[in-house]
Amino acid sequence: LVSIYMGLSNKSLEYDEFVKDICTATNAPRETVISWIYGRRSPRAYAKKRIAALLGSSLSHLFPEREKTN
Repeated sequence: LVSIYMGLSNKSLEYDEFVKDICTATNAPRETVISWIYGRRSPRAYAKKRIAALLGSSLSHLFPEREKTN
């Protein structure tokens, strides 16, 4: 999600639409979606599936597994 956001050319206009579309698809509040976009939090499985369907992308591309540290 972070990489898709970074690729938006007109961030102010496209960003609002991007966030609004994800909010609608997942029924999540704007603040939550913004935390997903910036990678501060990760969506639950059902939201990940809805976001992937909305963006026409794979789950592994949008939400790569983070390496676990000990």
